[in-house]
Amino acid sequence: MMFAQLVAAQERQPTQAEKDRTVKVWDALMTEIAPYRESLASCSVEFDPNRFYAQNRVMPSTAEEFKKFLDDLSAIEKLIQTEKYKGLVGFFGPSDDIIHRPQYWEEVVKDRNAICQRMLTRELPRILMPHTLPLKSMIRSVEENDGWGLSEAGLSIVTGNRAVVRQKVFDKVKGLAAVVGLKLDENAAPEWEKLCDRLTEVSFKKAKTAKPAATYSMPAVAEALKKRWSSGPWASRKITKINTESNTWKITRNAIGTPLYRTVSVVVRFELAGFADAIEYSTQIKEDYVGSGKYAFVTSNFAPDYRLVAR
Repeated sequence: MMFAQLVAAQERQPTQAEKDRTVKVWDALMTEIAPYRESLASCSVEFDPNRFYAQNRVMPSTAEEFKKFLDDLSAIEKLIQTEKYKGLVGFFGPSDDIIHRPQYWEEVVKDRNAICQRMLTRELPRILMPHTLPLKSMIRSVEENDGWGLSEAGLSIVTGNRAVVRQKVFDKVKGLAAVVGLKLDENAAPEWEKLCDRLTEVSFKKAKTAKPAATYSMPAVAEALKKRWSSGPWASRKITKINTESNTWKITRNAIGTPLYRTVSVVVRFELAGFADAIEYSTQIKEDYVGSGKYAFVTSNFAPDYRLVAR
């Protein structure tokens, strides 16, 4: 049914016989569609440009939600094809209220895959917000805080490993697309790509003017960190400098003066093979007091904070 036919169908008033039949079976129909009302409510009789599309009422975001939407419409299709309801024409409610106009249900259930594909395409920026909002936050932080603000993912992006992050971002998208039968390439979210470009741009710009973040040195702290990071994720990072923001530990004590733990903020500069700029990592080192004047290292719960610095 084309756009003009749908408009004509909208404008046509049901005959008295159709009204009588609708009244007769309406309660039964409303009872039987009860499990699927949410899915029906998410559809509208608007046109985009010549077919039904999903209205922003109950918008799926996960593969499971899209699958339920499709499964519900499939169940409705089987229901309205029974002799009891076949060809039913409703006349209750406003023109865009599809629940009260069952003559439109058949068009919706037949077009359900295309509806979901348009829905996913339109809603992808919203679905990807958990990935785009952190990028926007990092861009703002890098611009306002002398280059600081890069997370592990942000560091991967600006050092040329965007594909690694992109794969994680689009694992979810590919799962959604598979459910609705939509083919998406890795550039299906241009906003995300543009934000990655912007983050890289501002990070390199700030690297040229980055001011020293720490000027003190505590050799014992530096040597302990180098030893601790001789393997694992830091093994590929060539540490060139470890500075501290003070030359003494900050000791936190309880009410009677007994030490609880001590902390010191450090900035670690390192290099990556094949990458021109240096990288700085800011964190806090914490050691718990274990008695007899001794302290023991505690794994930091600080979120990674990186910036680029021109060598």
